[in-house]
Amino acid sequence: MDNLTLVWLDTEMNNRSENIDIQIRLKNVINYLRIFDQVEACEQYIERVGEINTINKINEEKLLLVISTTLPLTIISHVRDLPQVKDIYIYRKSKTHDTTIQEFLKNYTKVYMQYYNIL
Repeated sequence: MDNLTLVWLDTEMNNRSENIDIQIRLKNVINYLRIFDQVEACEQYIERVGEINTINKINEEKLLLVISTTLPLTIISHVRDLPQVKDIYIYRKSKTHDTTIQEFLKNYTKVYMQYYNIL
């Protein structure tokens, strides 16, 4: 049986009141929520989960990664093929069409764009 953890990466996580409100709401519906405001710390956590999963095959942890468009999208390239990463969601405030991001995402099957209303 797999455990599902939501990993939320946003460098402005604790600077926006709407993010804090979403954190509170998420904690009411998700058992495992890990929040990061630094890319490197988040990547290290994701890699560590993979190492633990290699040892513990019975109770593997799967990750849903949520990142902001304010972050460099290169993190997707680093973690997209890792078996512990189930899906990656990129969230943004507006639905304005960003062709650069859309073109970038065409190559990734488990990456989805989500517009600001996370819940």
